[in-house]
Amino acid sequence: MANAFEQKVEHLVAKHGITVLALGSHIADRFTRFTEKVYLISTSPFRLADVVSPESLLPIDWSRPVRLLFVGRVEVNKGLAELLAGLSGDMPFDWRLTLIGDGAFMPEVRRLVGQYGMEDKVEVTGFIPFGPDLMQQYRSHDIFVLPSYSEGLPQVVLEAMAGGCMVLATNVGGIPDVVDSGHTGVLFAPKSVDELRRAFSYVCNHRTEVENMRRSALKVARKYAFENQIEILKKSLI
Repeated sequence: MANAFEQKVEHLVAKHGITVLALGSHIADRFTRFTEKVYLISTSPFRLADVVSPESLLPIDWSRPVRLLFVGRVEVNKGLAELLAGLSGDMPFDWRLTLIGDGAFMPEVRRLVGQYGMEDKVEVTGFIPFGPDLMQQYRSHDIFVLPSYSEGLPQVVLEAMAGGCMVLATNVGGIPDVVDSGHTGVLFAPKSVDELRRAFSYVCNHRTEVENMRRSALKVARKYAFENQIEILKKSLI
């Protein structure tokens, strides 16, 4: 049914030259076969003022517990079981993890935290809506981790970049559209604890590169800020 619907949309776009607002380059590339009026957009409401300045971005202090952050729905397909399993092994640095969100997988998350003896390392805050409090969470953490099995173009990745977080995320969906691995963040394979641990080891062993990636990610965040997305929308209406 979904495939038939997508084909119908493609037919309408080709027939009537409809403007397409695409969430991610993989969707944009698909529709450029049918129309020239394709524009990449984001739906995150963060603004240019929310993007931290490069001058205020302090290097990660690896001598103290590194502050890890997850933001999103707490569901099985978000990869939280793999994240906790990865953190339960030998980590190359001391860490603390904040989980922001809620969902059906939360009881299992709490069970795994207890099973791994992480009660003093993992803080579960519950859902925090987008706004100053959530943006402050990004700014007060060092590394944002999104180990999802599948995604579209997750706005939390862009919000984390805007807040100055180093981004580690799975190579799925529209994530590679904004996370250029080795340049604006680090990508790893979904459902792989070993790959996740290698990503943690990489950032610990390439600290200068990490700071360069965080600064490069600020440029990506500015591109997707609300004001710049409005300009894209205006252009699409001309």
